Amino acid sequence: MTRKFIWPRFCKARGLICISVFDDPFGTDGDRSNYVLQNGAFVVGTVPTGVVVMCPGNQPSPIRYEWKIPFAALGITAGSPHSYRQAIIHSSAHWPDGLVVTSGGAVDPTNWGQMSSSKNWK
Repeated sequence: MTRKFIWPRFCKARGLICISVFDDPFGTDGDRSNYVLQNGAFVVGTVPTGVVVMCPGNQPSPIRYEWKIPFAALGITAGSPHSYRQAIIHSSAHWPDGLVVTSGGAVDPTNWGQMSSSKNWK
């Protein structure tokens, strides 16, 4: 049983967060855990309202997840250009290629991938 860690960097007012889900969850939320970055480490915390993770549950194989992350949770205003940073870790695989992963996770957002709109977000 391994966990998948998703580290989206939400707008500065909300800080840096991590959403952790399992490869073989029993629950339909991926047996989700929420963390925030404090003093260089992820600790149990609260993510912005409206962030939803769904999967079939009951240990499906292969697992498929659906994520709903409202623009407001990312600090995005519809119709305006914006960018945010994100990292994804699964077992020994991770994104982006230059991501530095330690036993504490990907705690340095400077090497996370940057997601930007080429036009305005809609």
